[in-house]
Amino acid sequence: MVEDYSDYVKHRSNLITIFVLLCGFTFTATTFLVTQLPQRGSFSSQLILLFSDFLLDLFVFLLLLNTVNIFFYIEKIPEPTRTTNFISLMSVVSIGLWGFLLPSIFFLFDLTLLALVSTAMWAFILVSGIVIIWKPFEQRRRKIPARNANR
Repeated sequence: MVEDYSDYVKHRSNLITIFVLLCGFTFTATTFLVTQLPQRGSFSSQLILLFSDFLLDLFVFLLLLNTVNIFFYIEKIPEPTRTTNFISLMSVVSIGLWGFLLPSIFFLFDLTLLALVSTAMWAFILVSGIVIIWKPFEQRRRKIPARNANR
């Protein structure tokens, strides 16, 4: 008997939409705060900006986690090819680089310590994402063709 995960996948898709919305809102609000705060160099302003950056990093991590976890409930995944491998690699690289955008904005506005802490947070999220999300996904994706060949 084949189990039907379609409702669960729909739920995960809704979560993905929510996290995309939260990522966009948080990024926009943070950049707005950086450009509009009258005393952005004050401790309280930088603490708020750091918290906002932490939320953005967390939302991106959860977005990617939910996006990739859907593949564990899909039975037929195409075999990896040079093209799909390249697209996967470029996706990881572009998301990794995108995460350094807010620290770059912090550097532009002379918030050096905030930029360094933000960079360290993103680097931690990036390494965690590779270990928790990317590696299991790649292992699963590479096992699928062998499993489908036996059917």
